[in-house]
Amino acid sequence: MASLARQFNSFNSSTHFPPHISYPLALLGTLWTTRKLYEILSFTWLHLLRPSSLSRYLAASAGDQPWALISGATDGIGKGFANELASRGSNLVLHGRTASKLEALKTEIQAAYPKVDVRLLILDAQKDVYDAEKLRSSIENALSDISLRILINNIGGNGGSGAAGPLFVPFTSQTPAQLDAWLDISSRFPTQLTRQCLPHLTQHQPSLILNIGSGVSEYGTPFLSPYSGAKAYNMAFSRSLRAELAVTGADVECIGILLAGVATERSGRAASFAEPSTKTFAKACLGVVGSGHDIVWAYVGHHLVFGLLGQMPKWVIERVFRGMALKMKGEEGKGEKAL
Repeated sequence: MASLARQFNSFNSSTHFPPHISYPLALLGTLWTTRKLYEILSFTWLHLLRPSSLSRYLAASAGDQPWALISGATDGIGKGFANELASRGSNLVLHGRTASKLEALKTEIQAAYPKVDVRLLILDAQKDVYDAEKLRSSIENALSDISLRILINNIGGNGGSGAAGPLFVPFTSQTPAQLDAWLDISSRFPTQLTRQCLPHLTQHQPSLILNIGSGVSEYGTPFLSPYSGAKAYNMAFSRSLRAELAVTGADVECIGILLAGVATERSGRAASFAEPSTKTFAKACLGVVGSGHDIVWAYVGHHLVFGLLGQMPKWVIERVFRGMALKMKGEEGKGEKAL
């Protein structure tokens, strides 16, 4: 501090600023520098140094083996979670709407990990969400005699069904049925699934809920208003549920995950630092478990890019997202899948 004071006095004497101006400016600069240093250290700790707490949810308790339920598990990020959790010894409940695809994934996982048990939960996220009895009975039948420790609300977008149509479409060009599909698949189904699973999670605590969102909920993105709105709901729901679980004393960790591009089979794009493979992304999500964050950019590349972007003036951010949306809309119009 003495050295810092001498530097301030030297600066003051050279510029002839009066103390009532120079000292507040110096204090402001010190506070800004301290905050940025804290952000850098927090970033480094989160992504590079801190060990995950996932193991506490994968430990057998009183002879019960842990199970994880993954929604939208047959493709993309959901499949990445399934393989990553299976590699760590977790039994799996795989959700999807197509029995043949679920059976194929079950066969694939059990061939690679023979000790892992796999169950299937077949529900159409858009249609069955309005059938309360089917939803309840299907989930209860899948979970009744197992120790559910992890719920991953992964399903989103149009659920792979195409029910909501392509992503980048002007709002007024979408039919009422398409708008409902966005909300049903991305928000309503995860909410109802969580409601049915939470009693099982609290019964077998400690337990974990991961809600997969999207970075578009944080920034205004043209042609994605219903999707962005649904994802923003997911993050608000996740944050509030986390607070509720804390005040009720339940040992159930709830984390909202933000993401940008992920290289899935549907996207047709190769994995890169900015756009990881599904397995790399799933591993990153499981890596932030126990970090204390309620909402977090789990993958280091996404956090770095969007963290830097967030430091820019608002008009720069808006221009970046408008340009990105126009580019992606053009690619989708040529038949390329965008996430």
